Amino acid sequence: MKHALFFLFTLTVLLFSTGCTKESDKDNPTPELSAFNLQFDLSYQGQPLVMFEPYSLNDSVRVLFSRFSMYLTDIELINSEGSTVSLEELGFYNLTDQFLDEVSAAEGYSLNFPDLEPGTFSGLRFGLGLPQALNVQQPGDFEPGHPLNAPEEYWIGWQSYVFVKIEGKIDADSNPNEFERNMALHLGGDEIFRQVQLNEPIVLNSGLSTTLVINIDLYDMFSPEGSTSYDLLDRPMIHSTSHLPQANELIDNLVGTIQ
Repeated sequence: MKHALFFLFTLTVLLFSTGCTKESDKDNPTPELSAFNLQFDLSYQGQPLVMFEPYSLNDSVRVLFSRFSMYLTDIELINSEGSTVSLEELGFYNLTDQFLDEVSAAEGYSLNFPDLEPGTFSGLRFGLGLPQALNVQQPGDFEPGHPLNAPEEYWIGWQSYVFVKIEGKIDADSNPNEFERNMALHLGGDEIFRQVQLNEPIVLNSGLSTTLVINIDLYDMFSPEGSTSYDLLDRPMIHSTSHLPQANELIDNLVGTIQ
């Protein structure tokens, strides 16, 4: 399944179901409040993805990944009446270092939100990228330390931040020891912004921590089920306005791996 909830009622007992949940008391010391963790798992064909390891894209192409980063905005819990609880307005998340080896990759990349009021929610919503009101600004508009004070994450030519960066190398020749081509899939621009909503029951109980796991399978991003595979050999770099169709294709495929 694309994403799952886990409840852990003790440190040693796990209960699994179709919508798995995990609750723990170790992350939330305040007895009357709750904590929520949002865990991102990167995978490839259902297995934890490890940076700089080779993966087969098809019979003739291999790929390795060296970076995955993204901007998220307006992360919020939704209740059944449609009202929301805001968790974070804006964040830049570079997942790369968490996926450098099998052990850390299996743990995933977690965002932690402590001291929340207990409650029952119908899902989670967030923006993948920046809405136009934020994207119209530039790094110099923000103080040092702000997530948008990041010239390396800004495209001057597009007048846009890079919402998602997926980088690595490609091997498509007869030499199995050499990845001869660079891959830089940089997704940005106002029309690339997507809102993601996960309709998954989430229960926050007093004194416990609840984790929602979101799996992003990069193989499924390149080869979405029931759709045409992305032509990585023909389009390994996304860097100009002429590449907007490819950027739209990839961001839709990426959202599809989450939902």
